[in-house]
Amino acid sequence: MKPVWYIQKREPDRDGFLQRLIYAVQEAGMETRVAEFVSGGGMDYGFLPTDRPVVFRGGISVVIDWRRRATGLVPFVWYDTDALSCRTYYAHWANELVQRRFYFLPFGVLPHLQNQIFEMLGRSGQVFIRPDSNDKTFVGELVSRDHFQNFYDSASEDGTRSDDLCVVSRPETIHSEWRLIMADGQVVTGSRYKTENLAEPASGYPREAGQLAERIASRWSPHSIFALDIGLTDDGYRIIECGSINCAGLYECELPSVVEAMGRIAERDFVSQTSIGEIGLTKRSD
Repeated sequence: MKPVWYIQKREPDRDGFLQRLIYAVQEAGMETRVAEFVSGGGMDYGFLPTDRPVVFRGGISVVIDWRRRATGLVPFVWYDTDALSCRTYYAHWANELVQRRFYFLPFGVLPHLQNQIFEMLGRSGQVFIRPDSNDKTFVGELVSRDHFQNFYDSASEDGTRSDDLCVVSRPETIHSEWRLIMADGQVVTGSRYKTENLAEPASGYPREAGQLAERIASRWSPHSIFALDIGLTDDGYRIIECGSINCAGLYECELPSVVEAMGRIAERDFVSQTSIGEIGLTKRSD
């Protein structure tokens, strides 16, 4: 019962990623369906089968659209919004996080607490602010006092609500960053994506980073398969964040390894979910 892959067509196809992914899926004996995202509820999932596993790869817009509609597609994505929120995985991995000092605050209170935030968490006149949610309404960034109002206004214009939770933390130095793909608690592949704040993708990952990833995954994981970012700091290897395997950039990860793991777990999830009547043909409440 091989899965069908629903792959979002995105332009431009940087480095031929779309074609390389399609090739890896087909080489693994699985079918592909490719379509563009249509906004405003215009997506059509009717051509996808409900009697076989379906796996999606693409952007968060499709995931959000799918979650709002009845599709009957299993598993489609591994994207539990609560499990992939900082408030959840920070609680499980607190001792291994890059962030040592941080607070969760509603976005709307940030201007009112600006002075206290910089006094408690500021380093070199900056703090780091990111959304709690994985489907980010703004990109986490270093914010200075002088830039604070511009940051706040920009995030508001991009759709961040006053009651959206944010993580405000003391900035930490990260020398290099890797993305590891975790499946059933094991690292299946990984890639460096940044060194000293410069984008420098390269296949592979340090042994110590892999050991950290498997150690924290043995305690708790947001899904059976997910993406995990690890950084090298002045205090060694630390957890940056985790995300959905369906939407995360794969950089120079070994695509056949990713495809095999996603396909294998999709088959298993389909059998377990459909066999107990959880195929999800009714609209999701979340």
